[in-house]
Amino acid sequence: KRLRAIDTTELSAEDKLSIELLVRILREEQEGAQFKEWETPVNQIHGIHFELPQLVSVTPFDDAKDYENYIARLRRVPRLFDQLRANMSLGMKDGHMPAKLVSEKVLAQVNAILAIKPEDSPFVAPLLKFPSSISTEDQRRFVQEVNSAVAQDVIPAYKAFATFLETQYIPKSRTEAGVWSIPDGDAYYAF
Repeated sequence: KRLRAIDTTELSAEDKLSIELLVRILREEQEGAQFKEWETPVNQIHGIHFELPQLVSVTPFDDAKDYENYIARLRRVPRLFDQLRANMSLGMKDGHMPAKLVSEKVLAQVNAILAIKPEDSPFVAPLLKFPSSISTEDQRRFVQEVNSAVAQDVIPAYKAFATFLETQYIPKSRTEAGVWSIPDGDAYYAF
């Protein structure tokens, strides 16, 4: 309603298009909410498990504050996985489960991340080259803190997620690959 109330007569064609697209996205998200996509938040293409290792490539590392922010994010990884498992548990309860073959691929991806030696982990990549603005003392501190966060927070969170997938989620994943096999699957497919 607020977007529709905006007087667009003075806006550029690009801004008008942006408003129309945002309205469309918001309307589709409202319509799609009935299908509870948040209850199946991971697959072999998308999900926190897959996107977190890519965090480094989209995070600036220009100064000490950037490194401190990154360490704080790493320390919050267990919370992200707790939230992820909570949503997935709701999906198990509601019958919104991916096909078993998809869940197994997610587990394989998680296990592949866990198989990487900590010193080769994508999570420690910011330690390979520091900007000249970072003092030697801060570099040593960041090496210690990033390695600690990876060892104490990131890896245990991935291990707990792998255990959850293997012991709880995969056994309850659906055997049928078609989305029609979930509650309201035909309507979801049509949507």
